[in-house]
Amino acid sequence: MRDIKIFYDSFYKTSEKITQDNFILKHCSVTDPKRSRKREQEKNKPKSMSVKYYVKRRDGLMVNVCRQSFINILGVKKDRILNVVKRYKESNEMPKERRGGDRTKGKNNTKRAAIKEFVESLKCIESHYCRSKTFSRIYLPAELNIRKLWRMFNNTVDKDLQVKESFLRYFFTRKYNVGFGTPKTDMCSTCLQFQDQIKKSLDINTKNRLMAQQRAHKIRAKCFYELLKEVHADNEVVTFSFDCQKKPGSAKNRRSSSLLQYAAKLLSLCNCTGDF
Repeated sequence: MRDIKIFYDSFYKTSEKITQDNFILKHCSVTDPKRSRKREQEKNKPKSMSVKYYVKRRDGLMVNVCRQSFINILGVKKDRILNVVKRYKESNEMPKERRGGDRTKGKNNTKRAAIKEFVESLKCIESHYCRSKTFSRIYLPAELNIRKLWRMFNNTVDKDLQVKESFLRYFFTRKYNVGFGTPKTDMCSTCLQFQDQIKKSLDINTKNRLMAQQRAHKIRAKCFYELLKEVHADNEVVTFSFDCQKKPGSAKNRRSSSLLQYAAKLLSLCNCTGDF
């Protein structure tokens, strides 16, 4: 019993499966069967291997035992022992870890390439903001969404390249910085002034002059943002934006003087942000 206890403790000295499989293989010997017996039932296939099991004593002597005794001593299932021995006989290699891992790696590369080609073929617009996070941000038309893109993609590819909506959503949201709808921008006060003057003008010559000035203003603004993007890409400029927010309402307090009331009405909040 002492030898069995030592043998059992040696097997469970570690909980790693590969180490335990090597221990099992070390105490088994596998050979081809010397003779094959005819079975009365056809479902019983002839044995493909003959296995002998050994238990090591304290003095180092290997004692041959039956399979059931070997299973009872180690407390493992028969299939585990036979699978370890069978794989070693077929490949002549020591046990390797076969559990877990990414078994689908590279399986959907063709689908990902098709989605990439589809997304990059869409016509997008860029934001005019010069902040760093919006430089790579592009926008699709507001009437589109991920579900519509998924339907459009499946309608344009073969059946073997069609994907689920969740697959396209995962790839789209993690590989691209794309939004839907026109980006929110602050309307230029000069553009608003030109639009109002053109709308109210009754003289055709004055209207044409205002339209020409408005067009020149937009061209200069476009050139400015293009130049700002080029300079920003080289990290040679620091951009600041300055916004005046709405005046807060002044509290009505009879005890406060009229001067404090007047100063409170003129108080404004300013918001200054920088992009480095």
